[in-house]
Amino acid sequence: MARPRRREGRQEILRPAEGEARWRFALDGAGDGVWDWDGSADAMFFSPGYKTMLGYGAEEAIGDSFAAWADRIHPEDREGVLAAVNGYLDGTLPAYRVEYRIRRKDGQWMWVLARGTAVARDGRGRPSRMVGTHADITARKEAEAALKQSESRLRIIADHLPDSFLFQFVVSPDGEPGFAYLSGGVEEMTGLTQTEVLQDPLVLFHQMDPAMRPAYVEAEAASARDLTPFAMEFGILRKDGARRWVRVRSAPRRQADGALLWEGIATDITDQKLSQLLLEESERQFRSVVENAGDAIYLHDAEGRILLCNREACRSTGHALGELLRMGMAELDPGFLDGRNILAMRALEAGQQMSLTATHRRKDGSVFPVEIRLGLLRAEAPRQILAVVRDLSEREQLHESEVRTRKAESLVLMAGSIAHDFNNLFQGVLGYLEVARARAGGNAPLIPVLDGAQEALQKAIGLSWKMLDFSGRGLLDVRRMDLESWLPALLAVLQLEAPAHFQLDLVLALEPVPPIQGDPAKLEQVVRAVIDNAREAAGDRAGRVRLRLSTDFCQDRPGGDSQGFWPLARPEGPATVCLDIEDDGPGLPREALPLICDPFYTTKELGRGLGLAAAVGILRAHRAGLHLFNRGGKGLGLRIHFPPSGA
Repeated sequence: MARPRRREGRQEILRPAEGEARWRFALDGAGDGVWDWDGSADAMFFSPGYKTMLGYGAEEAIGDSFAAWADRIHPEDREGVLAAVNGYLDGTLPAYRVEYRIRRKDGQWMWVLARGTAVARDGRGRPSRMVGTHADITARKEAEAALKQSESRLRIIADHLPDSFLFQFVVSPDGEPGFAYLSGGVEEMTGLTQTEVLQDPLVLFHQMDPAMRPAYVEAEAASARDLTPFAMEFGILRKDGARRWVRVRSAPRRQADGALLWEGIATDITDQKLSQLLLEESERQFRSVVENAGDAIYLHDAEGRILLCNREACRSTGHALGELLRMGMAELDPGFLDGRNILAMRALEAGQQMSLTATHRRKDGSVFPVEIRLGLLRAEAPRQILAVVRDLSEREQLHESEVRTRKAESLVLMAGSIAHDFNNLFQGVLGYLEVARARAGGNAPLIPVLDGAQEALQKAIGLSWKMLDFSGRGLLDVRRMDLESWLPALLAVLQLEAPAHFQLDLVLALEPVPPIQGDPAKLEQVVRAVIDNAREAAGDRAGRVRLRLSTDFCQDRPGGDSQGFWPLARPEGPATVCLDIEDDGPGLPREALPLICDPFYTTKELGRGLGLAAAVGILRAHRAGLHLFNRGGKGLGLRIHFPPSGA
């Protein structure tokens, strides 16, 4: 950098007593020190305050040449300061004003603000003499440096915030939006650089899930209107196509010029959101399992107040959910508060699982046996106990059914053996009667007696055949049967035999049903027995029986949604040919369903004798299934499941 050029001809350095007006001008804007530089003499004058500022004595010589002054300038600042001096002397700079570091007497550096103005010019108009001041700005510079360092640290922290970025978003008084500041995390989160976002502040908005934008705009407007904090979670589509979840929190401030400034933080909450969604899905699945459990589930406190329960609890007790949540376990279980419950609580406190049997009461007052499995869900106060309650009614009914089945099987075997032996005896007696009638010859009075005996014997033989049918050991004339053609012909005959007030209807399947293997005569006996029972149950009132053919693909099976009783199990296989026979009578009590096929059970409505019992035996011989059920107050239903031909 060139040093200032000397003027031709030397002028005497200005002393304080000289040029009072000029010094007054200089002191008007003085800081801590005054300097006077005479370019023609290459001499500088420094005021006592100037010297004191640098740590010198007021009268101490500090070197009054331009070079001595330049040497005191910090090496890093020297070039810039000399350039400012020459720029002002050359007229390229309108004023001389520069900040730089200068060396004190003790070797320390201090910051000064130098200002100067020309007080004399040469013939070419160039400044030949300058007067100015130095102000100590070290404290300000140190504060600025500290602030800059702090800002740098904060910027580094902001740029390295995990999964987040800081921002300042401004909406000008005329509504123009823009980002005043963005930390570096914006690129990692959105895939957009700081430059891209600063150039187009709406690019982040366009990444937002379109379905969430209206809610975002509405929330932002409310925050701006009321100057309240803004917080929202939404999904975004990153620049690379990846989907992320973001939480934005900010606070608005009104600026002096009317602009609105939001300062906030945006955080990537994708992992948290996914965990939350997985937890919610897990909770939904758990609730679904609980709600669809076959057992009643209760959560109650130590006093028995019901806190939660599932759908099965409502179904099994007949109470609505709201009713159960206002009740205590003691209202369902009369033994809840007795010594049994105290022992159960002690076992639970010891960390044991507890299982016990009890009797629960339904809303209608009826009771049913239950098995209760208890677990301590929360040991600390307030204690919470989980009770899984299984209705044992079906288990007891199943046990009774098994006992009844074993008895029936024994009865079937006995009936079959007796019928077979009786039939052999009857055949012998019939032969003797035929011989006796042949030998009676002209003994006219004896003939009617023998005919009567033979007729009675034929009835006995018929009864023995019914007993064989009941046992399932009757002879079958099995052939391939098309029920879709066989049933209409049979019903036409049965309708002619029925009274006028009794109607038979047939509903055929939309799709053809498979043929079966069966004995037409025996199956006619089955249909007749069922229709006769329905007709007798109707009595003198109008009645109707509907027969319906269909193919069942395992929709109706024991243990499924169907209620009722299964005297004969459903045949194995994916499909069966179903014959439904339904009347419109009053139906039967639930406890009577298992009894109607018993040969020794009779009511006025169902008839008497071996009718249905024999029908069950015939169906057993056909390897068919039988399902009896009430039709919800619309009558009794009987569904026969035949295995398809070839199955």
